[in-house]
Amino acid sequence: MFDYIQNIRAQHTVPCTADILDVVIHSTIVNNICAELADYREQMMRGEMSRDDFATKKAELKRRLPAFCFHAHFKNGRRLNAEAIPSGLSILDIDHIPSPETFYNEKVKRAYEGVGHRIGAHDAIGRGTAHRLHTSTEDDSGRGTAVACRKTGTERF
Repeated sequence: MFDYIQNIRAQHTVPCTADILDVVIHSTIVNNICAELADYREQMMRGEMSRDDFATKKAELKRRLPAFCFHAHFKNGRRLNAEAIPSGLSILDIDHIPSPETFYNEKVKRAYEGVGHRIGAHDAIGRGTAHRLHTSTEDDSGRGTAVACRKTGTERF
């Protein structure tokens, strides 16, 4: 079990059900924010917006997006480490890479062989970012993720 939060500023969490996940992923609000972000990025790429202005707008938009706490469920509905119950999920999130699909196919897939079970519906390759959500065994405690992360050449995750 993992939790959902309305946005990154919210402290109250709720257990994420399949229905919540589906509604959030397909929400008009999320779609509109992502479209606006993509438009700003295109403006920056065309030289119509500075990188600093883009970074500011991107940060503002991302704060409005809902979020999933894939790593844990919080027993009292508050995002506090002391109340976190590990979900058994782990996520790799690599940003600022020129070719996410190539990076994912050449490095991530190979590095993660034998590390948990990939949750295919949540593999995401976007503009400048690659994500991989997978299960983690209780006795692994993230060590497999750390080793795979090092194999991809990314120490931070």
